[in-house]
Amino acid sequence: MKKNDNPSVNEVRKYIVKQLEQLKEKGVAEYEIIAGNVVNEMKIINATPTACSAMRSCGFEYEEIYSPPKGNGTRLKFRYKLKND
Repeated sequence: MKKNDNPSVNEVRKYIVKQLEQLKEKGVAEYEIIAGNVVNEMKIINATPTACSAMRSCGFEYEEIYSPPKGNGTRLKFRYKLKND
């Protein structure tokens, strides 16, 4: 069985953190991320939970805007708080 080329949770987390850090440096206060976008951007195949797990564990404070019934899915949506009040 061929192992797919999906990134690890760690790689996905780094990708998200890099995005959020860059936005924070530009002065963006909040930013919304949808799991499906991360999946598409990183070409993740049949491993949406990897993206969801990375989103939950990237170290930024977030608010869950939408959670699919099973908790993980392409429509999972978080709003990250990038500014320290």
